[in-house]
Amino acid sequence: MEPERDPRLYMAAERTFLAWLRTGISLMGFGFVVACFGLFLRELVASNPSLPQRPAGFSLPVGILLILIGMLVNIVAGVRQARYIQAINRGDF
Repeated sequence: MEPERDPRLYMAAERTFLAWLRTGISLMGFGFVVACFGLFLRELVASNPSLPQRPAGFSLPVGILLILIGMLVNIVAGVRQARYIQAINRGDF
């Protein structure tokens, strides 16, 4: 006979998964803001010649890196969630 599983384990796993997803989405959103801010600064300098010219910044690569890290966090969270639920279903937890 299969042991009864506590639904609180599933709920705790779901809360943890959602927290990781929220973190990944926040990283992606912040990366988008950083990347767009660099583009905004370039447009601002181009539209107003009295502003000092600066070399191309690093905001676009940093923004893209943050977006990629956010995507990686979400993928890892999904894989860990699937493994965790399988472990609960097997009774290994």
